[in-house]
Amino acid sequence: MLARNLASSSKAMQNRLSGINDTAFFDISQVSKKFLLNENGTKDSLITCVLDVCLDNESELSKQDSDTENDFQWNSDNRDAVWRRLVEFLTVA
Repeated sequence: MLARNLASSSKAMQNRLSGINDTAFFDISQVSKKFLLNENGTKDSLITCVLDVCLDNESELSKQDSDTENDFQWNSDNRDAVWRRLVEFLTVA
């Protein structure tokens, strides 16, 4: 649900994400990207995207390079910059 909403409502999504940890934020970002690239857009495809990301140990935030880890630090002091990078990440196909 969060991944689907992320694509549609920026401010509302930022509010929903307040208090979420960086690892979950990264996972939601990855699921959102996969879902947006999926032309199907059904609930089943969303479930598949979630499972693909969550079951892939290599896609964990802690296993990313330091630049990527820094880009997805949702609980940092500069949340606006993190949000801008997320939007860019989601719009680059």
